[in-house]
Amino acid sequence: MFYIKKILIFGLIFLSHNFFFVFAQPNLDDNFEWNKIFLRTPIDSIANLKFLKNQNFLQVYVHNQEIKNFEGIEIEQVRYFFYEKKLHSIVIKTKENAEQAELLLGWLKLMFGEGKQFGFAPRYNWKGKKVEIFYDKNIITHQVEWKIFDISLQKEYEKIYKKL
Repeated sequence: MFYIKKILIFGLIFLSHNFFFVFAQPNLDDNFEWNKIFLRTPIDSIANLKFLKNQNFLQVYVHNQEIKNFEGIEIEQVRYFFYEKKLHSIVIKTKENAEQAELLLGWLKLMFGEGKQFGFAPRYNWKGKKVEIFYDKNIITHQVEWKIFDISLQKEYEKIYKKL
């Protein structure tokens, strides 16, 4: 019961913070952003990025003014992946905390429905026409890796990567 109350409160509070969605009809593809940065945004128009490395045709960056807490969920790390100078994906890792992992999963289900679960593992997928989200929880540490990516850029990337 405690989790249900927390998820409902979380659902109401999230509107005032860093994620923005059209709540009337939650849709993965509508207005998706993290830290006021939208997928497909050109790298030149994003301030405060710091280059980390090249990774298989993707350039990996961190943001100097990163979000450390998303509605009570502690964020450990955020990586921005660019392909062809456009924001391809965002990978967010939470701190190792079982309650927060469940809270995040509850929020995703509240926003986008049950999602598709892979086997018995705490791995879920939500897919829109433009955006796809993966939720992968480590069952030992309870850390969640949450990947959000642009589907059309991913298809472009896969074409190039498969040619190798």
